[in-house]
Amino acid sequence: MPNQGVLYVLLTIHPLTMAAILNDHVAVTFAAGNEKAFKIIFDAFHQPIHYFISRFVSCEEAEDQTAAIFAELWNNRAYFASIEAIRDFLYVSAKNACLQKLHADELEQHNCLPLMHQRPHDEDFPGLQEIESELLRRLADKPAQPGLQHGQD
Repeated sequence: MPNQGVLYVLLTIHPLTMAAILNDHVAVTFAAGNEKAFKIIFDAFHQPIHYFISRFVSCEEAEDQTAAIFAELWNNRAYFASIEAIRDFLYVSAKNACLQKLHADELEQHNCLPLMHQRPHDEDFPGLQEIESELLRRLADKPAQPGLQHGQD
């Protein structure tokens, strides 16, 4: 359990200064489910993450995306052993949220969004089922590449 005095001092520091002095002890206590450690991280990174996202989407959408990112951070807290890992996760998530929104807006602007949800009928493409089966078989047979993990940027 972290020293309560240390947590109090960290809670009273300006968020930009706090981000610079956070240490891995806060990350470890956060990973263990400590809500005060989460508040320290939230206070340190919420404003910069929200600002970054709000440069690309409306303020309301930025707040929604920021909240979703921090919820995801909390839900996956056990995987973060350092402040750097937390910071990287937050900024990569913010970047991805912006890119997804911009991409969706671009598709909507070109009236392609409804087409994304349509699957061609098998009778429209002779041999489609065989192609899909072959593709799935090849993917299943392909060895995983070292160093690459699903979901990394």
